[in-house]
Amino acid sequence: MLIGIVGYKLLAGLMFIVPFTVAVMFFLAYCSVDFRRLKFTKTNIAMLIFHVVFIFAFYGVAKLLFSDTVSKGVLMCAICPAAASSSAIIIMLGGNKEVGITHIILDNVLISFLAPLVLSAVEPQADFFYIISVIDILKKVFPLLILPIIVTAFLKRLKPKWTVKIAEYNWLSLLFWSVSLAIIFSRTTDMIVNATAEDMNDILIMSSISLVVCIMQFGLGKHIGKKLHQSVAVTQGLAQKNTSLGVWMAHTYLSNPLSVIFSAAYSLWQNLINSWQVYRHDKKNQ
Repeated sequence: MLIGIVGYKLLAGLMFIVPFTVAVMFFLAYCSVDFRRLKFTKTNIAMLIFHVVFIFAFYGVAKLLFSDTVSKGVLMCAICPAAASSSAIIIMLGGNKEVGITHIILDNVLISFLAPLVLSAVEPQADFFYIISVIDILKKVFPLLILPIIVTAFLKRLKPKWTVKIAEYNWLSLLFWSVSLAIIFSRTTDMIVNATAEDMNDILIMSSISLVVCIMQFGLGKHIGKKLHQSVAVTQGLAQKNTSLGVWMAHTYLSNPLSVIFSAAYSLWQNLINSWQVYRHDKKNQ
């Protein structure tokens, strides 16, 4: 994290590496999972419903209280699907990886179809063609989620011992997560440093609100997770967001791309919380 902030000038241009690190983390998670245990459960249904409720609830409140730029920043963050990297955090924290991975896949597919509908409603002047928008989003999701599944399924079928051996190196997820974390922090720092004086007010507001939203989603996720007896998986599934997809959607579909600051700041907060959770879990289990 500190490396990302201090060395932002060098690391900010390496955002193209982040999808690769996320795909590797997901591949490592898949190798340790029995695909037969990936099932669509009541917990997954509940998580999808709560995500949709969060989208409209957070945007509705933000629309009443804040400017158009800020409220759309809240929307872009809320509509982000579960991050593929959350599978690595779920494993690190000893959560149910099958529930978490199933949710990540379902949530990303759901948002691929839902996001164009929502964004066309809040940004009516944008040039939307629904099917093309869905395909564009799915193209962003496919390399991170589906490609690792295909590779892992191929290995499990032809070389099952390889996947067992690879699963022993699941600790590498922490290394890849740290690399992506440093790059994401550097990109956020670069955006703030290069912002104009006129934009700073919205940036400060969005950064502050994103912290509140982040804490609320982790808190609500934990509360809901306890009710569903899947605290870690539900918390990470609902709170850890694929903010890179949110940033791309904001640049693509919104008239004021400054809204991406909300997702960028949220990424910073969620990773700070994840770092603290992993540290606390490791210290507890020493």
